[in-house]
Amino acid sequence: MDALQILHYGQLVHHGKPKGDLRVLAKSAGITDELIALAQQHAMIPALKEVTGLSWGIVRTKRGKPQILTRAEEGTDGQKMYQFIFMPIEALRELARLISQFIILLSPRCPTRI
Repeated sequence: MDALQILHYGQLVHHGKPKGDLRVLAKSAGITDELIALAQQHAMIPALKEVTGLSWGIVRTKRGKPQILTRAEEGTDGQKMYQFIFMPIEALRELARLISQFIILLSPRCPTRI
């Protein structure tokens, strides 16, 4: 896997109510049945109730398989929704390095003199 791959997984809403089981809602071209099964087995984190966009996790899967950045959410109609971003380990390491460098730049206090 060279690039990030994205999978949207969740329930449909019909007349304001969740309908049916969780299903693939959208996916990028590189998403295979194997990656869908990997997300179902390892990355179904719980969604925080009544809070939008705050249930995130980086999930380690199997050796040699991509890591999954997972977002879980419960929609306004009670439907469960997931966004899975499959990342090669090299991309995750680079992301961690960049965040570490960015944190160094953050000063605890704003400068008062230039």
